[in-house]
Amino acid sequence: MDRKEQPKDEFTWAVEGNELEQLEEKMRGIDAELRLIDEDLDALAHKSGAAAEMGRSSLIGRKHELGRELAAAGKEHSRLQKASGK
Repeated sequence: MDRKEQPKDEFTWAVEGNELEQLEEKMRGIDAELRLIDEDLDALAHKSGAAAEMGRSSLIGRKHELGRELAAAGKEHSRLQKASGK
């Protein structure tokens, strides 16, 4: 029986459950930050000039970065859910 086939003990389930909770919290935090970025982008939409354009560019870059983080966290969350049978 290899490592993947071994039954999980209570400690393993607790660790995976904690990891799921931590990932869910991280995903909620990313989602909240994305909402704030959208609000800032909406506010900048009515402004013009180099500073506003730099602000938009910076926010869009951060939004893309957060999107990648959210996708990675979502994949890990799915993997842990499958592993724990939830």
